[in-house]
Amino acid sequence: AASQCETQTLDLNSIVYALAHAIVLVTSQVPVAMDLILAEFHKSCIFTVPKYIPYAKNTFESENAYYKAVGYRDDNGKIESTDSYLARMKACVALYAAIIQTNVPGIHNPHGLKEGWAWLARFLNALPPNRLTGAALETFLKMDDVSGEEELSAGEEDEEEIDETVVCLLGKPSFAVVWGLAD
Repeated sequence: AASQCETQTLDLNSIVYALAHAIVLVTSQVPVAMDLILAEFHKSCIFTVPKYIPYAKNTFESENAYYKAVGYRDDNGKIESTDSYLARMKACVALYAAIIQTNVPGIHNPHGLKEGWAWLARFLNALPPNRLTGAALETFLKMDDVSGEEELSAGEEDEEEIDETVVCLLGKPSFAVVWGLAD
């Protein structure tokens, strides 16, 4: 599943819910498979943890070592661009959000909405607002808009309430602007 994020970043939205549906079906029968899938997500994308590692010169032997630690690809000593990295991270977060929202009648989703709300709370409480975290959060919240599946919100009023809660939790208007939730 996580490898799909690595290879299908441009067209992931067209298949993300089909993949999520298959993952939920399999993991409902083999629960340990969800742990393995989540481990692969966390290995591929620190934002699915959610986790953020700030750069500190005394912690990393070089900037390249830092970039590798947070998941940038290294191709013969050349670190991938931030745009490429963001596309991969957004694809992983999109699939992760789709899994959370996938509801198969008669099947228990072992990583459902409860885990989605917990992820959102941890994300908002632990990660600083910047381009990378903003893109991850936006992707997660937008998957709620396009899902057609079980959603974090149940309608437009709930969506506005989620946005207001996010802005309130962020505490500073500038954070909300970074994350595109305020003007």
